[in-house]
Amino acid sequence: MKTYVTEYNLHRPFTPVKNLEGYSTALILVRRGRQSLGLLKLELSAVQPCLKETKIREAISQQIGDLPSEEVRPEIPRPPVSVVVCTRDRAEIIGRCLESLKNLDYPKYEVIVVDNVPNNDRVKQVVASTPFRYVREDRPGLDWARNKGLAEARYDLIAYTDDDAVLDPAWLLGLTDGLADPQVMGVTGLILPAELETEAQVRFETNGFNKGLHPRQFDGRQLSPKELIEMHVFGAGANMIFRRRVFEQIGDFDTALSAGTPARALGDHDLWHRAMIAGMTWRYEPRALAWHYHRDNWGSLQKQLFNYGCGFGVYLLKIGRAGQLPRREVVHHAFIEWLWPWFLKRMFQRHNPQDNFPYPRWLIWVEFLGALRSPWAYIETYWNDRRIRRRSPAESRYDRLKFEATSKKR
Repeated sequence: MKTYVTEYNLHRPFTPVKNLEGYSTALILVRRGRQSLGLLKLELSAVQPCLKETKIREAISQQIGDLPSEEVRPEIPRPPVSVVVCTRDRAEIIGRCLESLKNLDYPKYEVIVVDNVPNNDRVKQVVASTPFRYVREDRPGLDWARNKGLAEARYDLIAYTDDDAVLDPAWLLGLTDGLADPQVMGVTGLILPAELETEAQVRFETNGFNKGLHPRQFDGRQLSPKELIEMHVFGAGANMIFRRRVFEQIGDFDTALSAGTPARALGDHDLWHRAMIAGMTWRYEPRALAWHYHRDNWGSLQKQLFNYGCGFGVYLLKIGRAGQLPRREVVHHAFIEWLWPWFLKRMFQRHNPQDNFPYPRWLIWVEFLGALRSPWAYIETYWNDRRIRRRSPAESRYDRLKFEATSKKR
């Protein structure tokens, strides 16, 4: 089931890829410059496992058809950008992310690496060999690290990526393309798998981060309650950019959420939700391309899916208590839109015999168990967050704005 992942750019020469023994298929992103045109899936011959341009051209004709005309966009200003990379004790993988950030095609940017509660100085040593800036955040939690990066950022555009991502050279150009409209407050981009070498990676990609190759714009004032809950359509936190005004208006990331807390996930979704509730405009821009290294073994994938189930449950409980959406809509989404179709229906449905690699039911159960854990995680994560804040009393914008909103209700 190994899949070879690559791209084919119409503006660049293509070198045939040989010696693909062990790969049964190829996943190819077809691009013209920075424009993504389509994803090809090719069967590779067991007798002659190689990838030639003629075969790719044939697949384009069969799977995509007539290619759209070349997209011409006017030149726009490129303001400086602060890029924040959050990590924790992953020196063995962050190097490839930083190497890709060195090679960005962008006039002016800085990179801030936030090391969250490190157990050693290995990440610091890796960053020391780059032109980038290293900072520590000693309060555990991804959103503490994100907020630390925000506080350290020198510029008014703040981009975020993860340490297990590799960025396309035109990544920042794509994100700032999405900000060409001054009404757009934030942009997320296309995330594709960097490799599909294991069954765990292949299976994750069936429900992965890819949100399509067509740009979309979201106006929070026009979204339904269901759409205001389903922030996963935006993408993932490994590929996003904000104007600083977003944080000034709605506050920072909620430090009770995301990895490293009992909530385990969904700090990015929570911020997007608050932005949409505030009536902001968001854009999904596939020109901003990031390649993501998925978990490569079943144990890591199991943990990740448990975290997603738990995190989404905590996220629903939080927005239900906030009262900015009708609670009946949140309850309906939890039981009718999420628990029934996503878990129970998939657990008991029969697999299609044509599917030679069905989604393991035990993985669905793992994510479901995470969802069942969420009520306790909700209580635990906010209790834990208050305890951390008592030890470190510095107030964030999120705390201040939350206090002001509570005071108005009273």
